[in-house]
Amino acid sequence: MKDFLEEVSDRLVLGDGDLIAAMETHGNCRTLFPEELNLSNPDAVTAAHAGFLSAGAEVLRTNSLHARADDLKAHGLENRLSEIHWLASQLAKAAARGTGALVAGVLSQENHGTPSAYQARVGPLLDGGADFILFENFTDLEELIMALHVKQALHHCPAICSLAWNPQTDFAQAFRVLENEGADVIGGPFETVLPMIPKHRSLPKVLSVSQEVSGGSPSSIISPQAYAQIAIDIHRAGGGLLLGGIGITSAHVSCVSEAVKAKDGP
Repeated sequence: MKDFLEEVSDRLVLGDGDLIAAMETHGNCRTLFPEELNLSNPDAVTAAHAGFLSAGAEVLRTNSLHARADDLKAHGLENRLSEIHWLASQLAKAAARGTGALVAGVLSQENHGTPSAYQARVGPLLDGGADFILFENFTDLEELIMALHVKQALHHCPAICSLAWNPQTDFAQAFRVLENEGADVIGGPFETVLPMIPKHRSLPKVLSVSQEVSGGSPSSIISPQAYAQIAIDIHRAGGGLLLGGIGITSAHVSCVSEAVKAKDGP
C-alpha cells in the first residue's frame, strides 16, 4: 500500500471486522477477556488476522481494544499490560507481513484516563510495530484529545480518532476540534459520518459499522451484501477507512472487496 494517508484520502480503504468473534471461531475458544489470548492462544489471534487478510482487508486492528489497567487487574493480569499490547502489535504485524496490509494499534477510552495511562498503552503498541494508532469508540472528546496529545509526544505516525455514537455529541464541532488538535483521520458511526464527508473534506474519515448498534438502538443483522452497499456509498462519497464492528465477518469483508473491485473495473 502507498502512504496510508494518501490512500485513505483517495479511495475506500478496507479494514477488518469483528476480531473477537473471529478469534473465538479460529481458536475454538471463548474468553471473558479477549486480549488475554495474546498470551494464552496467539495462534487464534494470528488465524483471525489471516482470515480477514484473505478476505481482502488492508488494515488490521491489534487485539488490544479493551486492555485497560483496570480490566487487566480484574483478570489478574495487571503486571502484563505492556506485554499484552506489544504482543498485540507483533501478532498483527506478523500476519500482515508480505501482504502490504498495515497495522492499526487500537485502544479504547480509559476509565477516567490520565496521560500516563495512555502512554503505557500507546508506547508498547508502537514498539511492537503498529503503523499508526487508532483511538476507537471514545465518547469523551476531551479525553480523546488528551490521548491524541500523548501519541503525538511519543511518535509522528498517523493518529486516527473515532468517536462512538452519542446523542450529546456535535460531530461537526468535534471534527473541527480534532482537526485543530492534529488528528490525521477522524470519524465514527457510518450513519453519522457518511453525510458529513462531502461537507467536511479537510481530513479523511473513518466509518465504523456494527450489527449491535445503529443510531443508538439495536439494529437488524447486516448481510454481507448490505455491508458491500454501505462500502459503495462511502466510495462514492469520497472514500475513507471502513472498519467492521460486532457481527462483521470475513464474509462481509470479502463481499466489500469484490464489490469495490467490480465498481472500479479493470
